[in-house]
Amino acid sequence: MKRKTFDVDQFVAWANSRLAQSNFGEKDTTDGVGFRKGIYTAIEQVLQEANRYAGFSYIAPEHSETEHGWGYDYKNRAWNDDTRRIYHVKSITYRGLDD
Repeated sequence: MKRKTFDVDQFVAWANSRLAQSNFGEKDTTDGVGFRKGIYTAIEQVLQEANRYAGFSYIAPEHSETEHGWGYDYKNRAWNDDTRRIYHVKSITYRGLDD
């Protein structure tokens, strides 16, 4: 079977945008969490298989779509939704034939 390829950077950018923009309203703690877990599981699998995994960061409250930030409890100063993530991609370097 012929091996197929795709652009890892493009996929991760798309998937990160899904993580950042997911807003399930009142069902966010149930349906939203499940959706985001599926997305980040796919991201992690692709990055690990491509040897490009460079970790993740939680989405900062000031970068969220909601007024007081997603997943961050200001009163307790703690994250309460660890599915609010953005993934980082390890750069690849190409070596020339003369290297």
